[in-house]
Amino acid sequence: MLIESDQNNVLQEKSLNEDKPQKVTEEDLVKKLTINGIQKIVRDHEEKLETSSEGIVCQVIQIKSFEAGENKNMRTRLHISDGSSYLIAFVKRNISEQMPIFNEFSIIQLQGHVMSKLKERFVVVLTAPPKVLYEKCHLRIGAPMQYELRRKRSLLDNDFIPIIPYQAIKSHMDHLKTNGELITPAETCVMNKENISSVSSSEVSLKHSNDEYYTPIKCLTTFTYDWKIKARILKKSDIRRWRKPQSAGQLMNIELIDAEGTQILATFFNDAVDQFDHMLLENHVYVFTCGTVKIANKRFTSIKNDFSLIFDISSQIQRVEEDEKIGKQGFHFFNIRQIEQMREITTIDFIGVVHYVGPITLINLKNGTQKERRNILMADDTGLTLNLCFWGEHANMSDYPDHPVLALKSVRVSDYSGRSLNSAEGCTVLINPDMEKAQKLRKWYDSLESKDNLKCISFDASKIGKENARNNERLLGEIPQYLYLQFLRDDEKPVFIMANAIIHYIKNDDRSIYHACPEELCRRKVTWKEDLQRWRCEKCNQEYEKAIPTFVLTVKLCDFSGGLYVHFYRDLGRAIMDIDPEELLRLKQDGFVKEYNEVFQRNSFKHIKVLMKVRMYKCENGDSKINYHASRVLDHSFASENQNLLSKLELYKDRPDILGEEEKCEVTPAPDVSNPDQEVEPKDDPQVLKSQISSSCEDPAGGIPIYDFAVDYESFKNHD
Repeated sequence: MLIESDQNNVLQEKSLNEDKPQKVTEEDLVKKLTINGIQKIVRDHEEKLETSSEGIVCQVIQIKSFEAGENKNMRTRLHISDGSSYLIAFVKRNISEQMPIFNEFSIIQLQGHVMSKLKERFVVVLTAPPKVLYEKCHLRIGAPMQYELRRKRSLLDNDFIPIIPYQAIKSHMDHLKTNGELITPAETCVMNKENISSVSSSEVSLKHSNDEYYTPIKCLTTFTYDWKIKARILKKSDIRRWRKPQSAGQLMNIELIDAEGTQILATFFNDAVDQFDHMLLENHVYVFTCGTVKIANKRFTSIKNDFSLIFDISSQIQRVEEDEKIGKQGFHFFNIRQIEQMREITTIDFIGVVHYVGPITLINLKNGTQKERRNILMADDTGLTLNLCFWGEHANMSDYPDHPVLALKSVRVSDYSGRSLNSAEGCTVLINPDMEKAQKLRKWYDSLESKDNLKCISFDASKIGKENARNNERLLGEIPQYLYLQFLRDDEKPVFIMANAIIHYIKNDDRSIYHACPEELCRRKVTWKEDLQRWRCEKCNQEYEKAIPTFVLTVKLCDFSGGLYVHFYRDLGRAIMDIDPEELLRLKQDGFVKEYNEVFQRNSFKHIKVLMKVRMYKCENGDSKINYHASRVLDHSFASENQNLLSKLELYKDRPDILGEEEKCEVTPAPDVSNPDQEVEPKDDPQVLKSQISSSCEDPAGGIPIYDFAVDYESFKNHD
C-alpha cells in the first residue's frame, strides 16, 4: 500500500509539472527557416517517407479563406515558403477549427501533412494544426518561386539561408518574458555575436532616419531581402491593359527616388493594380516593403538603374509625412551626339533648346482614328539638332515662343527620319525648368552668332517621312542589290522605298480575302464556330455575330527593270481594287465565278506609286527571308518616274568619252525626215557601250551600285 501511494504521488507531481508552462532559453528559439524545406517535403513524398519531413519550419506568405459554398471540404488555402520555393497547402474544415489564428508572413512549424499532385502541381494537405512560432514577422523572407518552376529550371538545392528577421524573434522574446516563460541571462539582453552574424545582409546596409531604418535604393540587388525603402513617387503611369488568347491582365508603373537621389522603376500587375492604384499619388512619399527585386529592362525606362521592383498583393505600402530630404526631380540627360549612336526603341531623358516649331497636323492612324502631331527641332550645346515628335496633348501644350528650354523625361529614340525622339506614353515635359543645366543651355543658345550653322542629324522636320521616302525612290530591278547592302549594315531596321510600277498580276486564291475581327484595334482573323453559330476571335477571346471581310492581296509589280511581289493588306488592298471586299466575296459565294475572276483581271496593268516597307526575317533553318509590304498607295507620277531616270543618267555626265580621246566619233546629224532615201549609219557599237557603261555603274554620292543599264541597253535605246 505504501508503494502504491508513493507511485500515486509521483504521477500527481508529474501531471502538475506538465500543466505548468515550459521554460525555454534563448538558444531554443528558431532563427531560420528549414533550408530547402519545400524540396524535402516533395522528395519525402516521392520516396514514400511518411514522417521524416515533419517539423519543417516555413513561412506563410499568402492566406485565403473559402466561404461555406465555395468548397465543401477545404476551409483555408495557404502558400508556405522556405525562402526559396513555395507550395500550396490546403487546410480541412475540421483542422481549421483547431488551428490558432495567425496572419500572413507568420512563421509556422508543420506537425502533420500528406502530399498529392493536381495538374502537374504538388499540393500539401495539413492533417494536424501547425505550430505558430512567430506572429510578428511583417516581411517576406527571401524571394520564393513556385516549386514546380524552380524545379523545371534546375534551381533546386539553393544555398540561400532563410534568416528570420530579428524583430520577429525579439517580439516573441518580449512576449515570453512577460509571461515568465523565458529565462534570459542579463548578458544576453543585447544581441551577441552569433545573433549579429545571423542577421541578413540587407539589414546591415540599413540607414537610420527619423527613428526608423530604410534601405538605400542603390543597395537593392536580386540578393537583397527584407528591405524597406522610403521614396517619393516622381511619376505614375496610366494603367495599361493587354488581352491575348492565353491570358489577359493589366500593369502600372511608378518611378521612385529616395533621399540619396537614386531612382528605380516599380511595376504592379493585375490584382496589385486594383489594390494600390487609388492610394499612390505623384509627388508623395511612401514606405515600400515586401517587393521583389528583378533585373531592369532598359528598353522601356530611362532610369539609370540595373534593377527594378515588382509589387504584388502581399506587398506593404504606407504613405508617410513629407520628407524634404527626398528630391522632387530626377533626370539623367543624354546629349544629341550620344543619341546619334544609340539604338532605336531606347527610352532616355533629354534637355535642349527649342530651335524650330512646326505646325500641328492630323495623322490618320491604322485603327481609323486621328491624332494630332507636331514636330519640333531641338538643339543642345553639342552644336547639333534633331527632331522631336509630340503627339496628342503634348502637341497642344504650348506654341513654345522665344525658344524655351525643354527638359524631357522618358522620350523614346527612333530611327524614323534618320535619328529622332518620340514622346512615348508617360512622357514628362518641363518648360524652362529651374536647374543648372537649363541655365547653361540658355546662355549657350543666346550667345550663338548664327543659329543657321547648327547641323541637323534628322531629315527636314517640316517634311519628315514624305521627303525621306521620295528621296529613296528606286527602280524595282535595283531594289534587291540595294537591300543587300542595307541589311549588311543593319538587318534589324526596316527599309522604306518608293517606286513607280505597273500592277502585272494580282494573285487570285482563297486567301485573297479573310474574315477579320470587328474590333478596330484588333482586326485579326476570326474562325467560324458551328456549335455557337458565331465568329470567334482568339486574340479578343470573344464571339461575334458578324465578321468583316478584308483584303490580303499578293501583287506582282513590274517596271522595265524587273518585278517584285508585294503584299497589300486591308485598306491598301482596297486602294488598288475597284470593289469592296464584301461585294467581291458575295460574288464568289453566289456562284458568279466568271465575274469574280474578271475583277482581278480588270484591276491589273494599272500604274501606281507605292511606298514599300521592307524587312528581313530570320527563318528557323538559319536562312533569311525578305518581305515587301505596301505602306501607302499613291497616284502614279510620270514626272517623278522620269526625274528618277534622269538622276541616274546624270551619273554619266562627267564620264570620259566611251571610245577614248583618239577615236572620238563625229556627231551624227539627225535624219532628214523629208528624204526617206537617206541612210544613216550608226557610229556606236552596242557591245562596246555595254562594257563601258557597266564599268562605271557606281553611285558617286554613296558608293552604292545602281541598276545595270547596260543589260537593257538595246531596249532602253529603242524605247520611245
